[in-house]
Amino acid sequence: MVYRLTRSPDYEKAIKALDALSPYANRLADLVRDYGQFLGIQQIEGDLRAIPAAASQVKELSKLSNMVEPAYYAMTYAETASRYVVYGSIVALAILLIGVVLAIRARGKRAS
Repeated sequence: MVYRLTRSPDYEKAIKALDALSPYANRLADLVRDYGQFLGIQQIEGDLRAIPAAASQVKELSKLSNMVEPAYYAMTYAETASRYVVYGSIVALAILLIGVVLAIRARGKRAS
């Protein structure tokens, strides 16, 4: 789930937006602190100051997601492989059952 999320176009747009805002976030927060009351936006000062940390966290999540990429594909293959193992087991049991039936019939013919 996280792997797919970090590969989505919306996630990439969010990273780009946070990267673009990060260098200016503290200056914008200072402006909001000074003039926010007049504009009625003083409550977003803390949110603006959190943008650089958020950008860092989002990038870190993306890097961690790259590390689990092989595991993501391995799980996909494991799900498919497990189906084939089940099918193979059923076929093996059927062949074993046929062999047992044939062996019993062969013994019955020898006895007569």
